[in-house]
Amino acid sequence: MFQTLSASRSTDLFLVNWSINGLAAYIAKKITRKPYILVLRGRDIQLLKAKFIKFLLSAVFKNASFIISVNKGFIDKIKEDFSISQDKLAVIENGVSIYLPKEEEVKEFLKQEGLEEGRYIAFVGTVVPRKGVELLLELIGCINYRLLIAGRIASEGYYSKLLERVKELGVGSRVVFKGAVSPFKVSFYLAVSRYYISFSNFEGRPNALMEALAAKKVVIASDIEAHREVIKDGETGFLVSRDLEGVRKAKEIIERLDSDNREYLKVSEAAFKWARRFSWERSAKKYIEVFKKVLGSDLAESR
Repeated sequence: MFQTLSASRSTDLFLVNWSINGLAAYIAKKITRKPYILVLRGRDIQLLKAKFIKFLLSAVFKNASFIISVNKGFIDKIKEDFSISQDKLAVIENGVSIYLPKEEEVKEFLKQEGLEEGRYIAFVGTVVPRKGVELLLELIGCINYRLLIAGRIASEGYYSKLLERVKELGVGSRVVFKGAVSPFKVSFYLAVSRYYISFSNFEGRPNALMEALAAKKVVIASDIEAHREVIKDGETGFLVSRDLEGVRKAKEIIERLDSDNREYLKVSEAAFKWARRFSWERSAKKYIEVFKKVLGSDLAESR
């Protein structure tokens, strides 16, 4: 808090990531009259499910000069819950940046990682129950693919259950947990994979999924709001339910596309073209527009 107040002396505007951090900016604004912009992520919406947190942060939302989110659904919810004017709300999507390695680089990477050549499905994300990794294991149990899971093990209990299920399904030689990896390595895990699949039950705007689209991979994802915002079902990817019926449908999609490579290429190319529109330069320009709007109105009010 004291650092925020001290910084306000040489600051025209606070850009605040995550609503809980907005408490300091809110207090600083009351004392110094310096405006703040609130940037929301998926965790913010989950926090607001708690009535006490929602009450505590109400003033933070209502006093923000502007609120930005990567997800349209989040903006709609904030508008409804806190009665905030639409002209103080905006969706600014993250940019997508992915390295596309050459074939010889991919082969060398497989050797370095001790991975066999073959057909892979990739998933990138923290290994926690809401990500639905257990459904990925069920899928691997009924198709001839290997599964690469790159992400921090955040729940040891859940991870232990996953390992038990791997043994029960007899897929130990085809499932690889890589743990937390660098963004650069993610590009190689995507490169060696034919599909990217996520059975997550909640997301903001999943960066790894967007990177998979930009890497020309066919994406199969759970039918949740965040995924519906980035995938047009049947055109830029596929949406399935987050249950065993969804696993069955994912299996059918994979078998169909593996027997008809023209459809695979059509979907992957459409995904690539769509995802490539979201550059970091585009995001930066939108942020600059908001900064100008907020600082312009703030200067006008102070005159």
